[in-house]
Amino acid sequence: MPYYLSYILLIAFFLSIAIFQLGMPIEEKSRKYINFLVVAMYVFFFGFRGFVGFDWVNYYPFFKDIDKLSDFKFATISNDVGFSVFASFIKTVNPDYNFFILINTLVNVVLLHYFFKRYLPIRYYAFAFALFVAIGGIILELNLMRNVKGYLLFLLSIIYIEKRKPLPFFLLNLLGFLFHWSSLIFFPLYFFIHKKINIRLIILVFLIGNIIYLSQIEYITPFVNWLSSFFGEVAEERTTMYLASTMFGSQYGLTFGYIERFFTFLLVLSYHKKLIANAKSNVIFINCFFIYIFINLFFSEINIIITRIGILFIFSYWILWPKILENSKIVEKIALFVIFSLYMNVRLISQTNNPMFKYENVLLGKSASYNEKLKVYNKENIKLLKQVK
Repeated sequence: MPYYLSYILLIAFFLSIAIFQLGMPIEEKSRKYINFLVVAMYVFFFGFRGFVGFDWVNYYPFFKDIDKLSDFKFATISNDVGFSVFASFIKTVNPDYNFFILINTLVNVVLLHYFFKRYLPIRYYAFAFALFVAIGGIILELNLMRNVKGYLLFLLSIIYIEKRKPLPFFLLNLLGFLFHWSSLIFFPLYFFIHKKINIRLIILVFLIGNIIYLSQIEYITPFVNWLSSFFGEVAEERTTMYLASTMFGSQYGLTFGYIERFFTFLLVLSYHKKLIANAKSNVIFINCFFIYIFINLFFSEINIIITRIGILFIFSYWILWPKILENSKIVEKIALFVIFSLYMNVRLISQTNNPMFKYENVLLGKSASYNEKLKVYNKENIKLLKQVK
């Protein structure tokens, strides 16, 4: 069975409900029951997963070794303090690693629920969950267990950017920082991300970015290589090796992702006036989308920047695509829904067609042990290291 099949079935489930929600007149009470079904499926799929993805390699021994709250010592913390205390609390309640995964998933889905409920009409609930899983969410949920808490806390803090309330905004993101340092990137957004940007300037920057990307102009790599030369020959050789690898180095060309981003950029340009007229908060999501696009264009020679920093702004898709559908005429709406759905499936296949993403569920009795899965991880890790070399 293909490794990606389970994820495609999950997306198919969400999209089927989305078609029902968008195409049928449903009472508000019934919509809530349907949305509960969406959340229940999400929790079942991710909350009871086995050793899927990559993060379990670190977090299984981390959770096994961490003390319960009664014996917890801050001096022994090797991870971010907030996450360590969070994990210690869970272990105090139940020391089973599967319980740890379940609670993490429940926290994530609750935060995600409030975010979608705040910014999207209820009929787009299932569609938003499909978008989340396919566009960034599968990585956040399976491979970035610490990052995702700070990430989702930032999403909840966006309302305080709108209302210009700095205290709750910075407190929420300070809490997020206790889970992962990447939340620091969100702090400066408070001061400018809510402001409208001249669309002509955006188009100009977009054109320059495309020229750099398509012409494969390297301007970061020479600087990084020059900088590494000051730290000795070993550092210089290692930097050159990493930047030359497919895992950390450049990602150029007319890829499927590039075509999608170009298409979405044109869509956002076409709908941006309607979107802003509908809700001032859309300015924030549009600006974050532009940041995501520019990171992909201007930093394409360093793939690790795209994967680590770019993903922090990918949430804009989860809001903008449903909002674009909401503002489309019926024929356009159907065409866009089909295009979006096809893209989600293609993206999921490319992300999960790997032995590490072989889906297992502890409730279905199909979960390999840690040592069994570790053998698979070591085998795949050797392949990745060969790419670096």
